[in-house]
This record gives sequence, structure tokens and C-alpha cells, in this order.
Amino acid sequence: MDATEYDWEGFRALAGRLDALLVDELTIGDFDTFAETCRRTLAFLYAAGVSMPAAGDVFEDAGGAEFWEGKLGAETLLPDPSAVEEEIAALETRLRADIAQLQSDADEEDYDELLGVAARSLWDVRESLGDGMAHFDAKRMHEASWEWSFGFDEWGAHALAATTALHDLLWGAC
Repeated sequence: MDATEYDWEGFRALAGRLDALLVDELTIGDFDTFAETCRRTLAFLYAAGVSMPAAGDVFEDAGGAEFWEGKLGAETLLPDPSAVEEEIAALETRLRADIAQLQSDADEEDYDELLGVAARSLWDVRESLGDGMAHFDAKRMHEASWEWSFGFDEWGAHALAATTALHDLLWGAC
């Protein structure tokens, strides 16, 4: 597939939906709805990632080495590690408060592990898609498509881990 034929706007909308779920819309007291909405959004994101053009095709469609000279990685800002841990801990705390009522018949250690995996994996997906969203919003389409397609191996694995953890929390693997 030619990179110009892919629905990058649709992908940006999905990535934005996950971001909104994790930042703006997470409400305490409705874990089932939150987890199910996250699982569906992650499934759509993953399916969109699988159908993305290969990173090499994105590279060539942008003009090859001449276009990319000095650009790859130039706009990426690494987050402060302590801020990252604080955001993950805050997400885990919100999830933990919401899921407390489901814990009565389960092993608390299993829930703690699954909550940790879910929170970290959700944050990792959000963080991995963030640079592409920033490029997209700044109208740098080639850079956005490169970030998303090149990073699919990373963010796709985190999406699957989050989906699995949320599934297990919802349907009782513990």
C-alpha cells in the first residue's frame, strides 16, 4: 500500500480517542465501561496498525534519504522519567479505586499484577503514539506516519498486553 492511500486521519482519531480515555474521561466507579471502551479502542488501533504501510514505504513515499536527513528523532522529546512513573502510578491508582468492588473473590496479588500491567501498557501505548500525534497536529504528515508505522512493533505489543490485562480483569483470570 502506498503511504498516501492510508487513512492517517482515521488513525489519528483512534489515537486521540485512547488519549482522551486515559486523560480526560476516566471516571472512578465505572471500571467495566472504561475497560471495555479501552479494549475496543485498542483493538481498532491494533487492526489499523496491522494494515499500515510498512515503515520503509513511508520513508520512500516521503522522498527517501534526502527528505529525512536530520529529521528522524529530531522532534522527539524524552519525558522526565519521574513524571512518567507518576503518570503511570496515577493511572494505576484510578484503576485500583475503580476495581476494588470486583476484588472480593479474587487473589489480591493477581489483581495487583494485572492492574500494573494494564496501567503501564496503556500509558506506553499513549506515549508511543504521542510523537506521531504531535507531528500530525503540526501538519507534518510524513513524520507522523513514520512515527506510527516504525513504532508499531512497540506500541502494538503494548496494546496487546493492555488488552489482555483488561480482559483478564473483566472476565476473571484471577
